[in-house]
Amino acid sequence: MKLLVTNIDYNDYVGRLAIGRIFSGSLRKGDWISLANGNGELRKTKVTFLYAFQGLERVETEKADAGDIVALAGIDGINIGDTITDLEDSAPLPRIAVDEPTISMIFSVNTSPFAGWREDMLLRDISGEA
Repeated sequence: MKLLVTNIDYNDYVGRLAIGRIFSGSLRKGDWISLANGNGELRKTKVTFLYAFQGLERVETEKADAGDIVALAGIDGINIGDTITDLEDSAPLPRIAVDEPTISMIFSVNTSPFAGWREDMLLRDISGEA
């Protein structure tokens, strides 16, 4: 079984959820799995909850097969790009790269024609009231 984690979610009851697509094999609730992180380290853990997606709904399920998009709970320290595999075949899938968020801000002086005008003065001038 091989699953590539493509998204992370959080649930107040079960904690962090790893969302991804199963590329091969099948997965059951309660299975022991191996987590291959970005450093190449393998960690053995157990799937405590398994959720499948039906439309936009997330429903708890007992088993998922290849091609299914699932959410797994009970895996601490999981990140986007990690691979979840069987204990027997723990070769990770190619890791996906996620760019860091970027933000750009420009601070400058207000140079608009209405700079310094109050709203009530502006509306009075437009409406022609004195």
